[in-house]
Amino acid sequence: MLISKLFQLKLQSFLKNHPNDNLFTTSYLNRHGLSNALLQKEKKKQTITPFGRGAWYVGRQKPGLFRAIAVIQQQENKPVHVGGLTALILHQRTHYIYSHLSEVWLFSRLDTTIPSWFQHMDWPCDKAYHRTHFLPPDLGLVSHENQSNGMWFSSVERATLECLHQAPQKISLAECYQNIECLVFPDDIDTDLMQVLLEQCQSYKVKRLFLSFAEQNEVAWFDDLDVSRIPLGKGMLSPSPYEGGVYDPKYRLLIPHSVKEVDFPQERFDY
Repeated sequence: MLISKLFQLKLQSFLKNHPNDNLFTTSYLNRHGLSNALLQKEKKKQTITPFGRGAWYVGRQKPGLFRAIAVIQQQENKPVHVGGLTALILHQRTHYIYSHLSEVWLFSRLDTTIPSWFQHMDWPCDKAYHRTHFLPPDLGLVSHENQSNGMWFSSVERATLECLHQAPQKISLAECYQNIECLVFPDDIDTDLMQVLLEQCQSYKVKRLFLSFAEQNEVAWFDDLDVSRIPLGKGMLSPSPYEGGVYDPKYRLLIPHSVKEVDFPQERFDY
């Protein structure tokens, strides 16, 4: 009885120190002195409720998807973030208007494991995992407390490159082009951050596509980028090898016919 009372006091003290949180991983609770045995006792009293296998929540309302991602980032220090098209939607910087999220893009390092409680939870939208190292894991991430419970997600600059990395399998190159078309004014992009991202990007495809699309859109900030410092590799690249296209000689890139807005004066390639 005394042990249970002491645990209740410890739990109350813990929750008092986390007034804005309602979701916790088991390992995080353990690290703060709340053992599995005592958690099971409080579960029977409905003080705390299991959230899959490996996490718990307090209160009547189940935590949302973005809160869960924030917990993975903050409590487990996992290098996982929302990026790509999902991040652009959160920033409201897409050509098309999305009324809801049907899929959330999650990016992580190649060696990162996603907790099973998160993977097996029945979320209201699908999840797309992208394990990659084409960009440094911490570069170009932002956090908006009011919008996403302190969750870290990609800046507009990083998200734009992540979309190009997943094109054309997960997103069409035409949509990528149209999204860049929306970033025409000087305040639309942090060119200093974009410069660093492009210099450290490990994908020649991404860098060439971005520079080609940005230049064709005649964005106001393009001249602020120092292209001479961005490694672009050698040889011709074709992001859609089975689709004909228009050759951009400056970036040695075959732009697919599906990107209708691009109008190069060079000869067409048809397969």
